[in-house]
Amino acid sequence: MVNQRIDSNMKLILVSLKRGKLEDVLKWVNETRTRHGPLESIVAAQVACAHALSHMGLREYKSAALEFLDVDCVALGDTFDQVILPHDVATYGGLCALATYDRSEIQQRVFENDHTWRALGLAPEIRKIIEDFHRGRYAACLEHLETIKKALLLDMYVSRHVEWLLGQIREKALLEYARPFASLRMSTMASQFRSSVPDLEEELMALNKKNKLEFANVVSIDPQNAKWCFKAYRQMVKIYCRLGEYEKMMDASRKMLKYIKGKYQGDSVYRFLQSLHLDLNRLQKLYEITVEALEENKNQYMTVWFRTCLELCNVLFENRQYTPISKILNGLHKYCQKEDGTSDEDKTRDLRKVYAVEFQLYTETDDNINQKMQELYRKALAIKPDARVHIDHKTIGLLHECGGKMYMAERQWTEASVAFRAAFTNYCKDNNQRYIKCLKFDLLASMMGSNLAPFDTLISEGKWSEFGLALGICANHPEILALKASIDAYQNQDFEEFERALKSNLEHDTIISRCMQDMLQKMRTQAILNLLEPCTTKKIGISFISTKLGVTEDEAMELLRLLILNNGVHWLVDEVEGYVVRVD
Repeated sequence: MVNQRIDSNMKLILVSLKRGKLEDVLKWVNETRTRHGPLESIVAAQVACAHALSHMGLREYKSAALEFLDVDCVALGDTFDQVILPHDVATYGGLCALATYDRSEIQQRVFENDHTWRALGLAPEIRKIIEDFHRGRYAACLEHLETIKKALLLDMYVSRHVEWLLGQIREKALLEYARPFASLRMSTMASQFRSSVPDLEEELMALNKKNKLEFANVVSIDPQNAKWCFKAYRQMVKIYCRLGEYEKMMDASRKMLKYIKGKYQGDSVYRFLQSLHLDLNRLQKLYEITVEALEENKNQYMTVWFRTCLELCNVLFENRQYTPISKILNGLHKYCQKEDGTSDEDKTRDLRKVYAVEFQLYTETDDNINQKMQELYRKALAIKPDARVHIDHKTIGLLHECGGKMYMAERQWTEASVAFRAAFTNYCKDNNQRYIKCLKFDLLASMMGSNLAPFDTLISEGKWSEFGLALGICANHPEILALKASIDAYQNQDFEEFERALKSNLEHDTIISRCMQDMLQKMRTQAILNLLEPCTTKKIGISFISTKLGVTEDEAMELLRLLILNNGVHWLVDEVEGYVVRVD
């Protein structure tokens, strides 16, 4: 009865193998082994072969190696020839083992294991390959693999796995060859692997990127080859960044920057930094390290140094660290000057970028804003665009944005609106998302200038212009819709909704926050007038006014005091009784 069940399971295993149902093979193998006690040697060998083939088919190569090399090939003989022969068992097991075992495992499980060593004798070419690899004869090992590759590609079981297995063996050979060396000439290694230096460099660059420990073993190859070392350490930076090991990433960055040679690698550093995904603090540190390294050879990498400094300033603005920006600006201004201190006409485009950074700094810090910003704004706009280069809409947009904030600080609402509109147009041309922010500022400036329907006005004024077309596209943007909701609340005298909507949209900007407070006060003052003018009674409770406005009684009293002083209304505040009283 037991033998019948075993025979039945073996038939199911064979059918599953032929149909490629590898999970079913594993199921029937486990059932055969666990439910029917110790198996006869022939059956056990056949079951082990099926188990190994299923593991290999599922790309579980280490498990496949263990099963293949544990098969009793003497018992197996040709009893399973409809599936596999002992020579195939040794071939598959040897290749899987060489691809997945580390050096100590090969020593213990292959060379020191008599059963495995004898089994590999059934495929002498595979045993010779493993022996060459273990003895450090990597070129011979790889040449033998290339010799048998064509035959392997015709094998029904292993053909799908040949490229991965041979590729993995070559990677291990490269790594093991380099491991004993503190330094190694690339030319020496290339000759050992029958490769050219450029091809070997590319191969090492692509080598096992997901395993930083193995890559670290080859990163010190050929320290005299600056190009190689630069590429190697750049790859290490990328690997450590992906793994979240940021201290090691910074250390690799410092080493990478020591090997910058030539303009191409300088530009490569700039592009590489922009490709990394880091939080602001780590990105700031990385840019600082880079700027410090470029400072040492600034004359050679002036353009890269300048662009990197600008990026560092952007990160510092995001982190609200303004003091270092002032120091950087001194160097940026010198970059845009000739040796005699006069402006370099060939760097007017760069000078505009420096002005934009300086302008932004004054805007954020409110440092002597009235005088310095107006002077700077005039200088920046006076720079004529260079017809030889593409217009830098991003920088021009930033200048106009800062100009709009400057005018808002001066309460010059019309000028502010014009500046924000110019910023909006330039940001749209640059496809920069700050265009939404500038449109919001434009709407706010229009509201502050007593235009209670600013969005409708902007649409009608710019209907057929480039501005009007761009405005129409973003009319349904969520942030613009939210601001329009606050405008509706303003018109409907809904104080709570207006204040909530406006704060969520605009309060994070220094100058805009101040304007927002003015706007709220203006709105509340108008609301008080709307309460007082139609009133026929002699007095109104201050608590009633504070409730209507959604403010405290002290805030309501202060608003009433300023209203009486500024607007000359015929009411007086009775603080003792808590009323505002009409004066005939």
